[in-house]
Amino acid sequence: MSSIILFLFIFFLTIQGASAAEFYFPKGKGGVPAKAKKFAENHFKEIVVDVIQQDNPSYYHLTDNTEDIRFGDLLPTYSMTRDFKKSTDDIKEAHKGLIQDNEWISVVYQEGKPVNVIGTYRNEENEYELSTFGYGKSLAENLAGFKPSPDTKIFYEMPRDAWYLYQNGKVSGLNNPAKKMIPAPVTVKQFREDIIERYKDAKPILDANGNDSSVGGGGGGDTSKDLDEDKTLSPVVLYGGISLLAALAVTAYAIIRNRRNKSSDIK
Repeated sequence: MSSIILFLFIFFLTIQGASAAEFYFPKGKGGVPAKAKKFAENHFKEIVVDVIQQDNPSYYHLTDNTEDIRFGDLLPTYSMTRDFKKSTDDIKEAHKGLIQDNEWISVVYQEGKPVNVIGTYRNEENEYELSTFGYGKSLAENLAGFKPSPDTKIFYEMPRDAWYLYQNGKVSGLNNPAKKMIPAPVTVKQFREDIIERYKDAKPILDANGNDSSVGGGGGGDTSKDLDEDKTLSPVVLYGGISLLAALAVTAYAIIRNRRNKSSDIK
């Protein structure tokens, strides 16, 4: 039985690592793959309903209503390139500093209100699966009704859990952590100056394509999130934790039963 627990624990760590896998599309133009749309149509509601039924919905800014749930359009996301945080030259074209990420996100609406954000990504088998559910209510509210265009790009600063919008040569915050740093839109040059100063001593984390994911990229950790303001949980942690607790319960039952049997034999 202990071997089962060990297996589940290793499996939990494995899927958690897989969920954080990052790939980039240097020539991506913001398209949404048909397979990503299909995954969203077939699985997003099922995932949200599972979370409502298996956890405290308030962690995700949800109620226990599993019927009135819908989703916004899938939106492409972007990451900052290494050059983005090295130069203060203004960007004339966004693709020179922002690269399309392997994640498409969608606003979750419950009872007609934007409550959270869910995403999908392409795994190594070229199939689409859940990336994250729980990017927060403030991001959902700011993305409600958002329509992507060639001149707008949504990008992420992972260490700060900050989402931004690039539009018409300026950067603005899309969620509370980002708005705390830039309350009003700033030029790309001003934003890059802040990024350069913020990460001047940080060691680069390079992916297979040579892009620096230390200041961007989807998924991963959070070092500055205000947990009292925006309580969200990772579904991977949720389901892995449930599996682990279930295994522990079975083990405890087996041990108690075994002890009872031994006691009966002694009598």
